[in-house]
Amino acid sequence: MAKFASLALLPLISRLLLHSCASASSAEHMLGTGSSLLVEDNARPFLVSPDATFSCGFLQAGDNAFYFSIWFTASENRTAVWSANPGAPVNGRLSRISFSRDGKLVLADANGTIVWDTKTGGNKQHLTVSLNDTGNLAITDPSTGRALWQSFDWPTDTLLPSQVLSKDTILVAAYFTFRYDSDNVLRLLYDGPDTASIYWPNPGLDVYTSGRTNYNSSRIGVLDDTGAFLSSDGLRFQASDLGAPGVKRRLTIEQDGNLRLYSLVKATGGWTVTWVALNQPCSVQGLCGKNAVCEYQPSLRCSCVPGYEMAGRRDWRKGCKPTFSVPAATGNSCSQGVPEQFTFLEVPHTDFYGYDLWFNQSVTFEDCMSLC
Repeated sequence: MAKFASLALLPLISRLLLHSCASASSAEHMLGTGSSLLVEDNARPFLVSPDATFSCGFLQAGDNAFYFSIWFTASENRTAVWSANPGAPVNGRLSRISFSRDGKLVLADANGTIVWDTKTGGNKQHLTVSLNDTGNLAITDPSTGRALWQSFDWPTDTLLPSQVLSKDTILVAAYFTFRYDSDNVLRLLYDGPDTASIYWPNPGLDVYTSGRTNYNSSRIGVLDDTGAFLSSDGLRFQASDLGAPGVKRRLTIEQDGNLRLYSLVKATGGWTVTWVALNQPCSVQGLCGKNAVCEYQPSLRCSCVPGYEMAGRRDWRKGCKPTFSVPAATGNSCSQGVPEQFTFLEVPHTDFYGYDLWFNQSVTFEDCMSLC
């Protein structure tokens, strides 16, 4: 009896699987004006690329919060490679993405407030919006074939193969950016509330020692399908699985300030790191914030220097604040013979980068005390 019951269920299961596959394959890769998707229908993509590598639609960002994003369809956790509204999620009810009658892609919140739009359209009523096999979302005029807007020109934190990184494009995550600097060199930069700094390539080395050149007016960088990245400033790197056929890749700057190249594991839908800019994550400036120390024990952790505590309960980027009160300065306290209300503490192998009063190549602890 049990065997016959199992056999009887097989055709039903097969039909359900076939129906699921048919639904995915029937998703549109191109839409005309007047199309829209409500956030409540977030299980259904707005668009899917012709080869089904990429999907776009609503991705949940937290409780009752959604982004309009593009992601790898086969990724287990639907990893976003682009978002229209990073840092400004819309409500989980009544929000909508629409391709308006005048050819503008519009993201509206629950109350109808426009959170983001492509600023295209005008009198053009025959435009199309499509998601292609490279992951590029584009609004196109079919009469000329020209893209009026495309997501590849407005990256968020990720660069995809064949997507050009130029002088006008920046990858951003929190206070960290990957961009061409004013001297035409591709860098990782920290721009925090109190200080800003370059942390990759090594700021202690000059441009040429880092293997770069600033004679680079074109400022173009591209990741190809094989896993090799080439920039006009001389930067070159490649994935550890370089040339592996059919591998889907992404180059992402992350919330910890590091830049990583990932390959999608087809069997699991997970990601594996195939290249990383900084092998020592504590080299990232501002990762632990002001008056905090980044250390390995053995994994990375942040801690406050003695006499300080976290300034934010959960966000180390806010650094640490003193647990003591600092008396207001009144005139020249030293000349008035006011007793010292501080002490010196040696913190070995530590650099408070960005907060230096001045720089000395080599100095003793006693000399440091006298300088302070």
